[in-house]
Amino acid sequence: MAGSERTFSRQLFKDTGMSFGKWRRQLHLMVALTLLAAGKCVQQVTRDLGYEAERQLHQDVQAGARHHARKICLIA
Repeated sequence: MAGSERTFSRQLFKDTGMSFGKWRRQLHLMVALTLLAAGKCVQQVTRDLGYEAERQLHQDVQAGARHHARKICLIA
């Protein structure tokens, strides 16, 4: 991809409505849940995704669940 980091960030926001940081957290959440559902242990998923501690992964999963639960409540 040609262009600066800022150009990439602007295009990502235009396409997804999310900042790069938020998009990255959502990607990690989807990958983590997929790996956990496939039977990988929490410790391995934590290492695979570059978290320093299981607590960080746990916090991201909780935050993602709260975010999606709020969206579901707004739709219902």
